[in-house]
Amino acid sequence: MNILYLGGASGTSGHRAAALGRLGHAVTILDPFLLLPQTRITGPWLRYTGCLGLGPVVRRRLLRRVGKVTYDLVWVDHGPLIDRELVADLKEVAPKVLVYN
Repeated sequence: MNILYLGGASGTSGHRAAALGRLGHAVTILDPFLLLPQTRITGPWLRYTGCLGLGPVVRRRLLRRVGKVTYDLVWVDHGPLIDRELVADLKEVAPKVLVYN
């Protein structure tokens, strides 16, 4: 199975992605937090607003990174930056979207 894994490549998120790979799946890891603007206010904004207003930024950048590639499954690990509109768009990339929280 070809899986787009939206989560970190380290920690327990990375462990889950690695486990999917050991099961024989082709896993592409994309960390949504790395798609955010790298400014000095990004960290405090995430901490104090709970990612408020960052969904469209992540959506635009993530869809640009994915391009025309299709997957069998999109696995969202937690997903505080993933909004309803992005999930709808991800259903165009893969028939199934799983959100693990």
